[in-house]
Amino acid sequence: MLEAQDWRVTEIGSFRSTKGTSVWLRDYVPNDVPQARFVTCGYESAVAESDSNQGIQDLARTLLDLLAIFRRNTQTQKRPLCFVCHSLGGVVLKEALIISSKATEPKHRYLQEVLMATHGLVLMGVPNLGLRHNQLETVVKGRPNKGFVRDLLLQSDGGPSQFLERLTRDFADLDRQRLPPFDIISYYETKNSPTLAVLGKRLFAMKGPKDFMVTKISAELIGHLARDMDHLPSNTDHRGLVRFEHS
Repeated sequence: MLEAQDWRVTEIGSFRSTKGTSVWLRDYVPNDVPQARFVTCGYESAVAESDSNQGIQDLARTLLDLLAIFRRNTQTQKRPLCFVCHSLGGVVLKEALIISSKATEPKHRYLQEVLMATHGLVLMGVPNLGLRHNQLETVVKGRPNKGFVRDLLLQSDGGPSQFLERLTRDFADLDRQRLPPFDIISYYETKNSPTLAVLGKRLFAMKGPKDFMVTKISAELIGHLARDMDHLPSNTDHRGLVRFEHS
């Protein structure tokens, strides 16, 4: 079961089919899992010309609040949760679950209930070690969101940012302590993706040199590594991981 915000008020473009006519989570999967309720939660992901300084922690807290309030208003707090996340969405979710685990005061019980109800994670091309997309630094230079982008990119030495190192460590600790542990399936791309190219002043397009946006090892580095979990390849690029014509 995926729970978050209502379909009608959320962007779902990332999950549209390549032809742009269908969304598999909405149009196909409910037929295969009729007992589940499918809803989505999106966020403002535009990078170029952004005036927002919100970071991953801000997005994660917003997700957690929206989800907790939605479940309370619909009296579905006891229903189990399974999340399907693509790319940055998986980073936001991991941070949201960590925040939920720390909501120990009685007045924040409704936030902790999200973690308690979470059982499954399907993570598709999540950059646990960072994105290989350094052109983004050029796009956000001098903008309020430069810190947000810096936290997501691989560093010059090829390692993750301090933020992603901390997130990986904290989520592994959370996963290790949880009984039973999360059921996790991760997917990784096997084709290069076009990168962002600067075509002129305030003009950008995904026409740069192709590269692996998220490497196999980056997509697989989830949770407590001393236990089994499924890591599956998908013969597509980064965007194609969540674009299907049928179920």
